[in-house]
Amino acid sequence: MKFASAALLVGAGALAVHACDLSQSGMCHVPLANPKYLEHKVKIQNLISTAPKLSTRKTHSKRQIAIDPLAGTGDTGGTLFAYHGQLTVGTPSQKFNILFDTGSQQLWLQSKGTTGGVNPAGNSFDSTKSATFKNTGVAAEAITYVDGTSVTGTLVQDVVSISNLTIPNLTFELATSITSNSSDTDGIMGMSFSLPATQSTPNEPTFFERLVSDNKVTSPVFGYFIDNTNAGGGLTFGGIDQARVNGAFTTLPVAPSGQDANRNDVYLFWQSLLTSISFEGHSGSLSMGNNFAVVFDTGTSLAVLPVEIAFSLNSALGMQKASQPEPSADLYVMDCSDGKVPSDLPNIDFTFGSQVISITPQEYIFFQAGSRPGQIACVSGFAGQDITSPSNVGGGQSSALLPSAIFGNVFLRRFYTVFNIRDHTVQLAVANRGANVPTNLVGAVSTKKSAASATAVSSRWLLAALAVSSSLVIAF
Repeated sequence: MKFASAALLVGAGALAVHACDLSQSGMCHVPLANPKYLEHKVKIQNLISTAPKLSTRKTHSKRQIAIDPLAGTGDTGGTLFAYHGQLTVGTPSQKFNILFDTGSQQLWLQSKGTTGGVNPAGNSFDSTKSATFKNTGVAAEAITYVDGTSVTGTLVQDVVSISNLTIPNLTFELATSITSNSSDTDGIMGMSFSLPATQSTPNEPTFFERLVSDNKVTSPVFGYFIDNTNAGGGLTFGGIDQARVNGAFTTLPVAPSGQDANRNDVYLFWQSLLTSISFEGHSGSLSMGNNFAVVFDTGTSLAVLPVEIAFSLNSALGMQKASQPEPSADLYVMDCSDGKVPSDLPNIDFTFGSQVISITPQEYIFFQAGSRPGQIACVSGFAGQDITSPSNVGGGQSSALLPSAIFGNVFLRRFYTVFNIRDHTVQLAVANRGANVPTNLVGAVSTKKSAASATAVSSRWLLAALAVSSSLVIAF
């Protein structure tokens, strides 16, 4: 799971310069790819074609189910739903395959000098070959993710480009050491909010915040989708790919993590407050209580819920806990050795204040090989792990509202999702997930008036400690 803290929006006024010209189709669009899913799909298809007949397989459903380990760790779902795109750095440019991640803020890259869990098949940045490279000499705060991945490095500056969108002198982290079980990425571009300035450290805007503040995009939004092959998708900077929108948008307000000493809202995550979960066609619901924040995270494969909630949800679906769970998350399964998602599984409704978002079994279920010959398991996309709770920041002087759950790509793949850093909203519309749809890029309309009211965050969530705390590189 690639999910770390972030914070303050860089103010953006009227956008007068449109370097990213929406009239030229594709210039703001970044194709995303996930070749790992194709490998997985072929494996499952081969299992289905060679599996024993149903009369032989049906006894599996009465036994405890063990599944083949997912690549990576349980909270991420491995790399099954991880989507990468291209970025260039330096002069002349060097190409990298990176993960675009709304669950973290930092851009970091592996370099020629990086040790540890590097991506051996990928590219490594060579600073000696860039005429525009600057080494600040400042050590970056260590990033430790909840899946065990950790990154340490140095803050550097160079020109960073995606398609025709170029930011000079962008500050990012050049990794000196990576601790990871496995890696298939050259780096990660954090798409959350940058940390605010403190007395000792300046604010370092993210790549997208620089696009907005430098007037290089038409709208302060980016859009994201996964196509129906689950092996591709796209990211749109500065506008919306209208061809990918297959219905009305539901607008969710981003919940601030607290307030600064001047009572200004401080935003750390793309999070909204979930109030309940229910099942279509069934009575009753699971109540989330107060201030249950969910982060929408393009850098995580699965949806991760607290252990007790994940157990209740999956039990209601008839799922059982996998007998060989992943290292840091509970996975839930049922036998699907006929290669079909059970028809009696319900759609699931997620209520955010007055808004309801629904997903179908075709999104929240995926197949994985079982440990018995011919066995195929349906795996629930809702894993159980207690990731965090509202925690003290700065020696107990104040507290931050931190996410209790993460909705990753197994949830997001149903939608075209728009992240708006000016209005602090996340918009979701059922996506047109066709594999070869020509782009139709349009500017975004302000969502401020249409956003649903967020549950009020109590005044106890003040973040006065932001002024002195550089330890807010809280990673998940």
